[in-house]
Amino acid sequence: MARNPYDLNEYATSTIKSSNGTTYTATLWISTSVGVVKEWTLGPSGAEINYESEKVDDKNSPILTSSLSFPVMVEDLTQQVFINAIRTDFQERDVWITIRIGASGSYIWSGYVLMDMETREDVSFPYETTLTAIDGLATLKEIPFLRETSTEPTPATPTYPYVREDTWDNAGFQHIVGNSSSWLKILLDNVGQLLATDDTAHPSGDLENYTIQTAFNWWNEEMTPAAGTDPLANMRLSMRPFYSEDENGYMDVPNCYDVLKDICTNFGMRLVYWNNTFHFIQVNEYNTDESGAEPYTTPINIPTREYYYNGGIRVDRNYLGSGNYSLYKMVFENATNPGAGLQKLSGTNYQALPAIKKTTGTYLENAGTNVFNGFPLFLTHNTGSITPTAWTTDNAYHEFLQNPNLNGLEQTMEISNAKDLEGFVCKVYCDFSNTSTRAIKMETLWTIRAKPAASAWGDADNMTMYKHQATTYAELRWMSAVGEYPLANNQQYIRDYRWIPANTGTIAPVTIEIWNSTTTSTTNTTSNLIPTDSAFEDEWDFQFYTFTGFDNNAANPMNAQGETSEYSHGRITQISSSGGLTGSGSSIALKEVPTHYAFDYTDTIDLNLNPQYISQFVPIASGSSTFGTASTRTVTTQDSTDTYVYDIGELKYGDGTGANTITTIQVYDGSAWVFVDPDGKWAQGIYVWNGGTSQYDYSTLTYDQKIINLLSKNILYNQSESILTMSTTSALGETDKDYSGSSKLKFMNPLAKLNDTDGTEYILMRGKFNLSMDEWELNMVQIKYEVPTTVTSGDQVIPSLG
Repeated sequence: MARNPYDLNEYATSTIKSSNGTTYTATLWISTSVGVVKEWTLGPSGAEINYESEKVDDKNSPILTSSLSFPVMVEDLTQQVFINAIRTDFQERDVWITIRIGASGSYIWSGYVLMDMETREDVSFPYETTLTAIDGLATLKEIPFLRETSTEPTPATPTYPYVREDTWDNAGFQHIVGNSSSWLKILLDNVGQLLATDDTAHPSGDLENYTIQTAFNWWNEEMTPAAGTDPLANMRLSMRPFYSEDENGYMDVPNCYDVLKDICTNFGMRLVYWNNTFHFIQVNEYNTDESGAEPYTTPINIPTREYYYNGGIRVDRNYLGSGNYSLYKMVFENATNPGAGLQKLSGTNYQALPAIKKTTGTYLENAGTNVFNGFPLFLTHNTGSITPTAWTTDNAYHEFLQNPNLNGLEQTMEISNAKDLEGFVCKVYCDFSNTSTRAIKMETLWTIRAKPAASAWGDADNMTMYKHQATTYAELRWMSAVGEYPLANNQQYIRDYRWIPANTGTIAPVTIEIWNSTTTSTTNTTSNLIPTDSAFEDEWDFQFYTFTGFDNNAANPMNAQGETSEYSHGRITQISSSGGLTGSGSSIALKEVPTHYAFDYTDTIDLNLNPQYISQFVPIASGSSTFGTASTRTVTTQDSTDTYVYDIGELKYGDGTGANTITTIQVYDGSAWVFVDPDGKWAQGIYVWNGGTSQYDYSTLTYDQKIINLLSKNILYNQSESILTMSTTSALGETDKDYSGSSKLKFMNPLAKLNDTDGTEYILMRGKFNLSMDEWELNMVQIKYEVPTTVTSGDQVIPSLG
């Protein structure tokens, strides 16, 4: 869902003319109507765009955030009152600053003003005050990763505490990039960057829509490397690894920054905003040389795909950035010709970063994660809006259908593409209390219902599990027609009996196994699993329920009605011996309401587990013999005397066991979305520019690596030897500032690969661009790719729960 336009109006402009003659226009936009656009005088310190990375001296730092320091001269009381109002009267994203080339050229940067980030001098008019604006990436740390409106029961704006329907946990697998529901598009929506429609007066004129660029070069065996194909757009992920549910049924929600950072880290990318574009660039791609020739009318370097802000594909490019203010190849001119071209000023410092001896990383596979979310309790445990909360006393027959609920919220179990599973391991344990003086035998009667996540309970596409009785055996199946709720035939429920010892619960309850798919005869024909069904495509919700017939006026109140054989969950069918008293001291009688015996049960919960249940409902992939949460720790080492260990951290996505996980990547094989091979079938793309066909030719690849191995080796090979960092100040001179035969500036930018005077190549880690001076304060890191002679890589599987 698109956000509402900001309805911005131009309030003031400042013309910035740099020392080498480049003209920029800075415009202040506000969300209220204005009269004549003001002319503001820029302060003498000059406007500066500042880039910061989260990790210091780390070329793999995933996000570079940017901000603008915008000094203006406050010349009168009217201007001072307005600037005060920015802090007191406006909301966040009500005031924006844009920087464009000339009076009508492309935007190089835009951001919104932070209300509490103004600094000023305590002097009389005129004085300088500095406004600070940001690109919005950093403030993603303050924005929870939520839907705009919850999915059910009725669409509403999510409010804390959040439930699952407020989150993307139930969205299933979606594209990383390439359409309106892709994850990068959704995450960047939360940045809130400007769009053309935000301009009240000229919605198709002055303001511009931002774009998204990707430069990604890892390919799966199901893909065909080719020009015009984005492997990132041919991948799908689930967001479920980012969420967890607490013991009260509420969701632990990550912030958008952490989600975006983890995706970038997982796929070896860095993100930077420049030239009104969000660039996702694999660090390893910077090893690509520029193949185009000056003046770079047609740059040729890294294959790049560009998308509209709404996620749709815009254009396929043969180069990173743009053809002017985001040029890839930048070169420091010879210092013997001072003042000409792009210059490195005096005071440059170099430091060395150590060679990486070993990389470590963990893929959190979550193979067959336990999604059990509660077994239905007696209605006396109902809370919130779930009714009734007590056994009826109206002398009429009732059928109670109990679903799992926690603090008044019904609990479901969510699984993606369950049709691809072999089935489900199901084990149910409950803690029983029985303060009567006799052991009692309880009848259990339950099954499971299921629905597509987008449907409602009761819709025609619901399904219900039932016990099918064949001539010589019974097995569990799913109804292919409208799922009955309740089942029309009581004999189709899963029915068992459990003895509850006497005098339990006074000190501690007793834990009893209600059901176990690995031992029951009803799953013998389905590999001791609850079976799956071909209808379970995409995201489905599963939910236990019990069936209880009750009539307080009947001789046997807990008997169900209308069947030859009467069954009822919670019915006491036998007492260990005659006599005996209930917990209240009255005589024990059969088939009474559970409170008659002071008898009850709750879910068996282990607080050390996540989720905090000992019971299990675990999806099992075809051919899989294991289940439970599993991870893989990968260590990649080179044979050297170095000691530096680079810790990648935890990866959310990789090559798991398909539908048995929530973290396995899906790829498009040309006709369908499939889970990647768990053995790892990825490769680094190899391409060369073909001048004759004016496109890239891709080599045939050997697909033999897992994602985590590919990432580990990329990081190691790009720092297998000691590399340099460079701290310097660069300036674009007054002469020779354009490439020969053109008006293209030798314009340093955050995307560039900068050649030092000795030929060493660097990319930006942090920097500050003073527009008035045409100067960059640069902190760069060397690009150097070297495959060590001997490299070993090993995987350690971390044991699962199951």
